[in-house]
Amino acid sequence: MPVTIDQLIQSPDKYANKTVRVEGQIDNCEYDSCNLCSADATEVTANLGNCVGIKFDGYSEDTAGLRTSRAMERVFRFATVLMDAKFDPTCIANYQPHEIAKKAKFICLDRVTVLTNARVDKVLSRKSALDGIVNFYRYGKLITPPNDDRKAMLAELARWYDAGALTKFVLFLIARQGEPMSSTAEAGGLACICVEQSCEGRWPTQWFAGFQSAANPFACEKLYKFKDGWRVAPEDF
Repeated sequence: MPVTIDQLIQSPDKYANKTVRVEGQIDNCEYDSCNLCSADATEVTANLGNCVGIKFDGYSEDTAGLRTSRAMERVFRFATVLMDAKFDPTCIANYQPHEIAKKAKFICLDRVTVLTNARVDKVLSRKSALDGIVNFYRYGKLITPPNDDRKAMLAELARWYDAGALTKFVLFLIARQGEPMSSTAEAGGLACICVEQSCEGRWPTQWFAGFQSAANPFACEKLYKFKDGWRVAPEDF
């Protein structure tokens, strides 16, 4: 049954427990917090009241299922897609319990899912981390690092890359906001290389979980600053 996100939000009973086909763009989709927003939504207009939570088919709690979920998050993050999913309206309206939830005394928390067993039929377009929708886990703006930090970051990168590669890195310091990225790190940063012909006007401007996208024109390493200096953190983000 083809529907729009607005139809699901405005007439949830009509589509309850039915498999629907819906088009929309996926947000930064991280830690099982994936949302589908309208195809024309922007960072300014999208919010958790007009986006719907999704859970991809294949998620499970075992190790293989977790690997599958992370792979799906990475490959579909910031993409506009056409997907099929089963609609559960229990917590549809801005995380307020629907009548079904009220009768069952169901508690609706954040990161709720209303589209389950989702399968992407087609990827229609993609955005990068620069212009994709970010609904969760914002950690701060990316700024130019002070000269001392810049030298120390390059010295750490020199342990991993040859001198030719070092000249291609653009370095960023994360101006942290909200919760820390690490319980032991004093600061965080990124070292990015352009992987397309030009990244002018296309470098990232903010840091958040769920940063990697197939459409990113850059490839980045994450670094943490500890008491003994900067260290490359070979982890997925």
